[in-house]
Amino acid sequence: MGGPTLQDIFCQHYPAYERTHALPTHVRKAARGHHALSHRSLGRPRAGVPEGHFSRIWYHSCRHRSGPQCASLQIERWVAKQQARLLACDHDHVICTLPHELNALWLVNVEVLSRRLFHAARETLCELLGDTK
Repeated sequence: MGGPTLQDIFCQHYPAYERTHALPTHVRKAARGHHALSHRSLGRPRAGVPEGHFSRIWYHSCRHRSGPQCASLQIERWVAKQQARLLACDHDHVICTLPHELNALWLVNVEVLSRRLFHAARETLCELLGDTK
């Protein structure tokens, strides 16, 4: 039934890739979790119907957000929650950001800088929306 899964390809090729590339710790940790999912020692329950025309393997979850087998339910729940928050009318979504260089300042002054950012964003939007051009 079908070809190799992304998990199969990953487990086959990642070890060689890891040996030849400098990877950050968080990437190595996620990779170990994904790799562990494929090992039979952890178990890969298989379910199917008696006639044999359908079978499926369930991998044990590493609960890492990048794993499609592990995070799909979490993703579905998050999407449903976000959709429930949407306004029931046409609207535009605006994102206001700060330069990366201000992150340290932001972390120690979240309350003050939040007020200032939203005030500046409001003034800018009001000015833009008030312009007939």
